[in-house]
Amino acid sequence: MGPQPLRVGRSIPPQDWEQVGFRTTSYDRADLGPGLQCVDTRTLREEDVAVTLVHAHYVFDVGQFSVVVTVGPTLDDVFAHMTARLHGLISDLHVGRSDGTPFAAGRVPGASSSPTDLWPEADLG
Repeated sequence: MGPQPLRVGRSIPPQDWEQVGFRTTSYDRADLGPGLQCVDTRTLREEDVAVTLVHAHYVFDVGQFSVVVTVGPTLDDVFAHMTARLHGLISDLHVGRSDGTPFAAGRVPGASSSPTDLWPEADLG
């Protein structure tokens, strides 16, 4: 079986993601609770051809472990085209704990939420 897009594992602080090259920002668009978006973009070059790949993790933490949704590495154009659906998938994701209670993330230690990370609700009516 290939890599799985959803994993549960030990908590990893934002600084550790940043030390291996990921940019981290708060992610507050999920029913799982507040999370962390970790994105790495790399350009591979061979002769006169360059390809940019995006590798992303969306991390939702409860202190001792995290739920992680992983994307990538994938072409940057493909990532850009799938972003809206990806956010829809993540926002509707629900994970149950082994005791039957729903997984509910808390603010990721070391990550802060700035006003620019939060989108105001639009009145579409």
